[in-house]
Amino acid sequence: MVKGPTGHALVMIQPGGKRSTVVVQGANVSWPRLADGINRLTTTVQQLIRRAGAVLLQREVPDSVNMEAAKVLFGSIVHTFLT
Repeated sequence: MVKGPTGHALVMIQPGGKRSTVVVQGANVSWPRLADGINRLTTTVQQLIRRAGAVLLQREVPDSVNMEAAKVLFGSIVHTFLT
């Protein structure tokens, strides 16, 4: 059981190839903000990022979170992708 909000998205392909998306926001909108408006990654998360084989930065979370992860990854050999 997850404590806190979760989300869900449905992507449907319509006849002719047009896409329709329904999003129910949840976990991706609950990132804590500090007084300066910047998100900080915990030490544990930073360690996990450094040990990862690859990291996927998603546009579904705040840009500040992706930037913090990118700072952790800077100079590493971890494969990094942005979607």
